[in-house]
Amino acid sequence: MKPSRFSGALVFGGCFLVLFGSGCSGKGSKTGDVSGTVNLDGSPLPFGLIKFVASDSTKAKEKEKPGEIKDGAFEVKGVPVGDSVTVTIDTEKAAAMYNPDTLRRGLAEKQASRASMLAGAKDKGQAPDTTQIDEEIAKIKEDLKKAEDLTKKLKGKKVPTKYGDEKTSTIKVKITGGAQTLDPIELKSGN
Repeated sequence: MKPSRFSGALVFGGCFLVLFGSGCSGKGSKTGDVSGTVNLDGSPLPFGLIKFVASDSTKAKEKEKPGEIKDGAFEVKGVPVGDSVTVTIDTEKAAAMYNPDTLRRGLAEKQASRASMLAGAKDKGQAPDTTQIDEEIAKIKEDLKKAEDLTKKLKGKKVPTKYGDEKTSTIKVKITGGAQTLDPIELKSGN
């Protein structure tokens, strides 16, 4: 009896999985899903950027994994595994993302665009659809309030710059594959 094409495909598919399937989840590509908290002077760090840098990773793509800190908490998926993964924490780059002055300028520009849209439509006797621009204005207002709140919380406190650079940060953690919660990261403000 002659084997069918279907059985040949099954044999080929099975061989393919045996030969190549195990390479998809090899030790070199394992990652961890990491959560935890960062405190500055005993209180949750209002905002910041956290990055995990594996020194023993050979692939640049797998070397770093960034995330955001919000009200002291972070959760980062796909962190490279390693016995001595460097953690960097930076509030200056995060502050640029939440800069109240930049957001105020953006809000003023959007509000001017909306006013211009309404004036142009009025001249033509039309009623414009401002739904999209109204949503954008609402989002900017929300971001501005958040930025002002975060800036107040961080006022007078500074994460030492050494923690923002992988070459000078002294924060080292062990990351294993799978989900894990790190011990709280405790920082003292200063230079």
